[in-house]
Amino acid sequence: MKNTPVYFDADGRPLPADEPGREAKQRELAHNLALIARFKEQQLVRRDWIAFGDVVDWRSRDLETGIEREDYQIAALRDLNQAIRTGTYFFVGEQSRILLTFPFFDVPEALVEDPTSLPPSYWLSRAIWQAQHELAPPRHDESDAAKLKRLFKSHLQWAWIPRELCLRWSENVPFKPRPEWFKNKTPVAQGDSSAEKAIVSKSRTNNAGGRPKEYRWDEIKEFALSLVKKYGVPGEGNNKLPRQEDLVKAVQNEWAQTRNIHLADSSVRRYVREWLSEFRS
Repeated sequence: MKNTPVYFDADGRPLPADEPGREAKQRELAHNLALIARFKEQQLVRRDWIAFGDVVDWRSRDLETGIEREDYQIAALRDLNQAIRTGTYFFVGEQSRILLTFPFFDVPEALVEDPTSLPPSYWLSRAIWQAQHELAPPRHDESDAAKLKRLFKSHLQWAWIPRELCLRWSENVPFKPRPEWFKNKTPVAQGDSSAEKAIVSKSRTNNAGGRPKEYRWDEIKEFALSLVKKYGVPGEGNNKLPRQEDLVKAVQNEWAQTRNIHLADSSVRRYVREWLSEFRS
């Protein structure tokens, strides 16, 4: 029996076997996703552009525990929606500075070389955003919050804004900017992918020898147990820490935001399990 290759669309759904041009479409999508991935990696170094997805993720979290809250997420989406529809903060005059990186359309090399040189079709204008609201009316029994989530998934998750405009907007909402937005803003020569990879690689490794770094787990334990003492042992009925995993994420977020240290999931889970066992006994 002949093995027929299976191809997928942008949402991960298998394409029909008889769809014409599926191989070309798959290659084009892979090319676009690769360029977008390069742009994202580049911005981990430069921080010239901030993703709307990063903004919503940050504003969705409780700053003390790092736990996501739906009411915070909806507030962030409403603020973004208002800023786009009124043409404030994300625009320079009438020119939108909201960069769209849809993988479903042609993604040119200019995305990683000089995004500001991209033509108008790559920028989210007020008119386009208004049209999205009109062309995507609330579905049956759909709330305004659910509609905003849907529009975020279809458009804003692919959007970026210049760092300086994001910070200016944060002052007026107001909200505290994510600490990482101020870090790693290292000048890199345009197109110097080797330099970018070196910096990103360095930030992702613990030391030159590659051995796991010894963290101050006593200090981490003290922070974790301070949350337990403040909010209670994780579990059902605990609004701040409903699951043990929420305590793990709170610890990881604290060390990432205040120390730029990214603790491994497995290590934190193991220690948290031990600390909670001690705390209960």
